[in-house]
Amino acid sequence: MSVKLLADSSQNFQQFQILHAPTKLLAEFNLKIGDFVKANCIHLIINHSVNLGYEVKISCQKSEQENPKYSYLIPRRETELLLDRPFEHLTHEEWKLLKQYKPEIKIDTVNDIFGELYRIWEGIKLIGTFYQNLEGFWVSQPCYSTQSLKWLTKDEAIASIINR
Repeated sequence: MSVKLLADSSQNFQQFQILHAPTKLLAEFNLKIGDFVKANCIHLIINHSVNLGYEVKISCQKSEQENPKYSYLIPRRETELLLDRPFEHLTHEEWKLLKQYKPEIKIDTVNDIFGELYRIWEGIKLIGTFYQNLEGFWVSQPCYSTQSLKWLTKDEAIASIINR
């Protein structure tokens, strides 16, 4: 399921038109397809949509002289973006969303000429890296730390970063 919005360029992007949205979501905000939502309220709809698991797509119709149309996707978890904002600038609704937010821990790998480097992510923030050295030890290094620690197992290296 997805939510599609069209930014109104003729109004200096001060409002967004709802092109597609699930009926349940529209009913919660007392809206219908084709309605316009002011820019200062659109974040509530976007945050709620993302929390419900919907993909949000915002398109912008440009004037005929410029590119006819461009669009971009909102991240699936916009609440992760709230983590980077100072708390005093959050609205009450954003604060409630942030309190409910539990970031996922994910691990991915990057291959290079020396082997595999594992990265640990908490939501969208990189929290540390680890790799296996030539001696067979697992070396972990949390972000913003100059200290590298050696471990016997991969799980110990992961735990040292997550529990920091």
